[in-house]
Amino acid sequence: SDVYKRQKWFSRIAAQSGLLPTTFDYPFFLQGMYFVLDGEHALCIAETLLILYNHFGLFPAGIRREIAEYIFSHLFFRLFLHWSVSVRQVFQHFLLFRLYHNYKSPLENDPFEERPTYDPIMQELV
Repeated sequence: SDVYKRQKWFSRIAAQSGLLPTTFDYPFFLQGMYFVLDGEHALCIAETLLILYNHFGLFPAGIRREIAEYIFSHLFFRLFLHWSVSVRQVFQHFLLFRLYHNYKSPLENDPFEERPTYDPIMQELV
């Protein structure tokens, strides 16, 4: 399927360099992703969320912010309370492990800015 090909492509990029190509068309990608997430096909929604879950760190900070803002302003309740258990599970894992867990440090003002990872153990040693 096309979603599987995209998942495989993102996995290959992550394994090789960890950076998306400079020619990556973010507006086109986001438009397609939003189109699928706004749709009704549960499997496509779950697969799109899974791509976001697995490869959220590949996107620049501004794109991560835009994705999070779109989800919270347009899709939150629809996905959080979705009739499909698969969509709900992937969405809740995305919220917990990609948005909340990665950006919960009390030392930050902007959770989407590029910065080194906060490590409380290393802070105690310094």
